[in-house]
Amino acid sequence: MKKILTLIGLMLIVACSVLIVASCENTDWGEGDGDPSLLEYELSEDGTYYIVAGIGDYVGEHLVIPEEYNGLPVKKIAQDAFSEQDGKDNSALLAIKAITIADSVTEMGKYMSFTDTNIEQLNLGSGVSESIISWSFGMSNNLKAINVSKDNQTYMSKDGVLYTKDGTELLKYPQQKEDKSFRIPRSVKKIGLTAFSGNKNIKKVKMSNHLTTIGAKAFYRTTLEEIKIPNSVEIIESDAFDSCRNLKKVNIGKNVKAIGNGAFNYTGIEEIKLPDNIEILGLGAFESCDNLKKIHIGSGIKEIAAYTFENCSSLENVVIPKNIEKIGTYAFAYCDNLTKVYYEGNEDEWVNVQLVTMIYDGIWDITRYDQPIFSDNTQIYIYSKKRPNSEGNYWRYVVGVPTAWKN
Repeated sequence: MKKILTLIGLMLIVACSVLIVASCENTDWGEGDGDPSLLEYELSEDGTYYIVAGIGDYVGEHLVIPEEYNGLPVKKIAQDAFSEQDGKDNSALLAIKAITIADSVTEMGKYMSFTDTNIEQLNLGSGVSESIISWSFGMSNNLKAINVSKDNQTYMSKDGVLYTKDGTELLKYPQQKEDKSFRIPRSVKKIGLTAFSGNKNIKKVKMSNHLTTIGAKAFYRTTLEEIKIPNSVEIIESDAFDSCRNLKKVNIGKNVKAIGNGAFNYTGIEEIKLPDNIEILGLGAFESCDNLKKIHIGSGIKEIAAYTFENCSSLENVVIPKNIEKIGTYAFAYCDNLTKVYYEGNEDEWVNVQLVTMIYDGIWDITRYDQPIFSDNTQIYIYSKKRPNSEGNYWRYVVGVPTAWKN
């Protein structure tokens, strides 16, 4: 009997472990302390249910959205239901610290539902099933935990973090969650749109080798200091690490195929190695990385897009693979310390590289020509294994180090 009880105990521990598909979240969220009938409600067009439209005259710190109002179910929260109103006293709205959403509610406004609140805890009932874009509550600067009813068939939560029900996508890591480090569960294949965005406490995130996609703005403006992207990841979407000023160390897995626009711009990265599997390097991917001194461009990259390394003021030299076919406008512009660019191909191959020196201004509907690709201080060096017979800028490897031939 003792052995059986021990086995049951172990099974319960496993059920709440890193593989989070079956959540063990506590759903006892306490009672509300205000009168929800004082909220502002609107009757649906077909007259069968009510919509929470605004704060109305409600006063309290824990708002519980009711199951019913005037004998009809409450099924929806309007997009701007909890938005500040110009010229109105919003103190009651800002006083709310927790919101519990009834099981009857199936739909919430997708973008701005809780933007203007100070809520620290959001509790989702079993009924919410429409796809949630994390901006619904992601911009609530005080949010510490998102909890989900165990009966919800679309979402689940673990330790205050929101996931899809099957645990394959991490949807939202609250902005004020206080942990300094976090381990992505093995079940997660994608870190969703703005998932960690704005969190000012997180320093380190451990990614599992089951992760395949890092979503757009996933870590936007976080205090992340280092990240190791596993070999399982194939896509890093646009602005994924944008404006992570403390991010100095990045290791990109060898199977990443695409890095989106602005994915690492305005970060503190000091050195980056782009693996050979990368085929797409988006616009401004490493723009304005002031501390970036050294880069390795993988052989699979055919195009260095516009603005890719613009304003990387600490960059001193770079080796461009011979199979590069195109370099976009401003790709290395205003890199004032970039004095040497080493091209691995010969002179004939360099002539065939498309150098884009024009840019279209969509605001003024103007195409401007002769825009820079490189800083005025930059010299292009062509590879020559043997000492060249003609004058010009040539280079070779000396013990693996790019070295200019002396004329």
